[in-house]
Amino acid sequence: MKLKNFTVEEYRDLKAQGLNDKDIAKKKDVTAPTLRLWKDKNLTDAPKKAKKVAEVNTLTQTKESPQNELESVVKSQKRELEVREKAIEDLKAKLEGSITKEELDKLRNGWDEELAKEQEKTLHEKVKRAEAEREYQRTQTLLINVDAELENTRDQLYQTREEVVKNGQELELLRGLVRVYLPV
Repeated sequence: MKLKNFTVEEYRDLKAQGLNDKDIAKKKDVTAPTLRLWKDKNLTDAPKKAKKVAEVNTLTQTKESPQNELESVVKSQKRELEVREKAIEDLKAKLEGSITKEELDKLRNGWDEELAKEQEKTLHEKVKRAEAEREYQRTQTLLINVDAELENTRDQLYQTREEVVKNGQELELLRGLVRVYLPV
C-alpha cells in the first residue's frame, strides 16, 4: 500500500495547505477511494488513540504536566500556522507568476477593447459561415429534390414511350386486320 508511511499529521498538514482529498490522493499517487479507506482506518482510530494516550498521560501526570501540555498545544498551533502561512505564500507566488501586471490591469478595467473587437469579428465570421452552410444545405436539398423529380419524369417519359411504341404496333396490327377483312 502506497500510504503505509503516510501519517495523520502529514494528512492534516496537507489539508491545512488547502488541498482537498482528490489533490492529496493525486499527490500521494493513489486513487481517491484508497485515500478514503486510509482515512476510515486512520482518522477514525485517531480519537481512540488520543484518548488512550490521554489516559496514560493522566496516570503518569506530574506537577509540570499542564505546562508541558500547554507548550505542546502552542507548538502544534505554531506549526499549523507556519504550514498555512507557507501555503498562502505558495499560492501568492503561483498567482503572481501566472498573470502579468498588464493582464491584471486589463482584467481590472473590465476587458480589452481590441480583444473584444477581434472576438466580435470572429463571431460575425462564424455567423456568416453558419448562414452560408445553411444556404448550402438548403440548396443541396433543393437539388436533390429536383434531381428526384427529374428522375421520376424520365421514368414516366420512358413508360410513355414504351406505351406509344406498343400502341403503334397494335395500330399496325389493327390496320392489317382491317385490310384483310374489309377490302377497299
